[in-house]
Amino acid sequence: MVVWLLIGVALAGFCVIAPLRWAAATMLIVMPMSGTAAMMLGENPLLLPLVCSLGFLGRTAFSLLIPEFRMQFLALMRQDWPLLAFFAYCAVSAVMNPRIFAGQTYINPQAEPGYEILSPSQVQIPQVVYLGFGVLLYLAFRHAILRVGLRPLLNAFMIQAVAFGGLGLAQGLLGLVGVEIPLDWIVNNEGGSIMSLVYVQGGFVRISSVFLESSACASWAAGVLAFLYGVYINRIDTVRTFWVMMLLGVMMMLSTSSTAYAGLAALAGFAFVHAILDPARDRRERGIILIAVFGLMAGIGVVIALSADETGLLGKFRNMILDFTVNKTNSESAFERGFWAELSIRNAQETNFFGVGYGAARSSGVFHGLFGTVGVPGLALLAAWALPAIRNAFRIPRTGEEAVSAAGGFGLFVSLATLGVSGSDISMLNMFWVLGAIAKAPLAERRILLERRSALEGEFSDPDTIDVGKPAPA
Repeated sequence: MVVWLLIGVALAGFCVIAPLRWAAATMLIVMPMSGTAAMMLGENPLLLPLVCSLGFLGRTAFSLLIPEFRMQFLALMRQDWPLLAFFAYCAVSAVMNPRIFAGQTYINPQAEPGYEILSPSQVQIPQVVYLGFGVLLYLAFRHAILRVGLRPLLNAFMIQAVAFGGLGLAQGLLGLVGVEIPLDWIVNNEGGSIMSLVYVQGGFVRISSVFLESSACASWAAGVLAFLYGVYINRIDTVRTFWVMMLLGVMMMLSTSSTAYAGLAALAGFAFVHAILDPARDRRERGIILIAVFGLMAGIGVVIALSADETGLLGKFRNMILDFTVNKTNSESAFERGFWAELSIRNAQETNFFGVGYGAARSSGVFHGLFGTVGVPGLALLAAWALPAIRNAFRIPRTGEEAVSAAGGFGLFVSLATLGVSGSDISMLNMFWVLGAIAKAPLAERRILLERRSALEGEFSDPDTIDVGKPAPA
């Protein structure tokens, strides 16, 4: 663990001194490593991404000493007033609501799962701190986009997907032949239940990559895959994007995680709606063709799997998919999730829809969890921030940067939809903060900055420009 602490400190230092485009890309690449603890603070792990984020956020804070950057950052904050109001409400509710509504409802405590009556002892300040880190990272990434554009983040997503998605795919494929990839040296978070190689029906293994559990890996992969799909249909780096999409898609299919299959379903549903309603004709046509091709392939695969021999690999794959989708609804886990979701709804009702306080209780999905903890006001403020970003996916892009920003809306929707199925909170380690920053990228402000720079320096070529390529193959 000492080695990871040194690596974390080195990465944090790099994020401070390196050029901003490299610092932002490094921070993004490291963010999914929630299974890697740099050190333990009592029973709580200090995660590697958290150590790295201290350097990145510290760099942002120091940059605000420059008046120009401070004015830019404050202007971005004013644009994001719904998110800041959401955080403020969460912070106030975390402290006040467990006291105001003490004894009025039973909850599933965040600190230790169970069934307890609400009391002031359920105040969870650490959860508010994690949320604050997420909001700060979102603002820091938006400011970085304003200064260096979206190209560094797009490249970082590619590296992240190949590294962690490739590791997960190798974990799944080698698991089929009984070979385990030793990941204890990476996934060392003693604050959670470290997941060793777990076999399910047919010899398939639970794919977790660098995460503590397969559902967290699936939530990450779903958001990144959706973002890359948006990049692909907008004709950005089409060949590279296509093959990275295939890697993540196959990994998710083999993951044995119901969260992964829910994420794929959310992506398919949103892609279909987007293809029908998209005002950009050429992009709509590419989306429809892509959906048709993959739909046909999936249909053929279903027919083959259904007719496959029970003892063959395809038959085992079919049974595994059924176990984690259709048959999952009758499992003990599904009944437990349903009970916690129902309890969250009751928490909201019994607190006059104000919630029991952010972080005080956990649930089976982020929407139920937020409804039970921050109630209607919290959900309304979060929706006021997220919906304009998701709507950005339907914008007709005029430049490559606008196309990547539109893809961020894709990723944000699927990420939130997946967390809605399996996600207990929206801590800083969830990728939707970065996807939100991309979807709400301040591109108009960036164009003004580039025009000013061009006027001062004469002929100027932005090294981070993203070009729209030739039409993508179906």
